[in-house]
Amino acid sequence: YVMAGSAIVRDYHGKEFPVHAGSAIYAPAGIAGSHEWEVGKDGLQLLSIRATTDGHRRMQYTVDRETKRSFIELDELAVMDGISYKSHY
Repeated sequence: YVMAGSAIVRDYHGKEFPVHAGSAIYAPAGIAGSHEWEVGKDGLQLLSIRATTDGHRRMQYTVDRETKRSFIELDELAVMDGISYKSHY
């Protein structure tokens, strides 16, 4: 939900959607919901709701437009508690 400001949201296929204060945005999980933002000069303030408490579902991945591969930087993964190691010894 856009609380203040404006942006252009681009979906996986490059289709653009202008959003502004009062706009509701839905992005499904996975590649189908991948999108990018071009924030307007007035900034952007969002209220984001995710229907999960599972850490791996909170991750935000980057999708390479050319290869369609998704990835997350290691430091981002660490911040989201996505790295764990359990010794088997």
